[in-house]
Amino acid sequence: MSDQDYTTLQKFSDQPTSIAETTLSETIGLTMHNLVANQQQSQVTTSASVTNACARLLAIPQASSQKAGPSEEFGISAQREREKKKKSGLAGFFSRS
Repeated sequence: MSDQDYTTLQKFSDQPTSIAETTLSETIGLTMHNLVANQQQSQVTTSASVTNACARLLAIPQASSQKAGPSEEFGISAQREREKKKKSGLAGFFSRS
């Protein structure tokens, strides 16, 4: 059998091939767009969780270096002082109250 046995003289239309190529290229383009959008959303979520963790760390009350006496520890004025300290600074900025 020679090469001439497998040749054809009929011409074929380029339209079905171009439609398939167009569909394939649009599918690949949408897939790439979705991948980029998912990556950006993941970065936003990661950034938000890190910011939230930092805000929670800053909101933790620090241990005082001086020990207060029993009367200073439980009085109303001591409670007000603790509330003022809690609301001041960056920790007060991130609080939801």
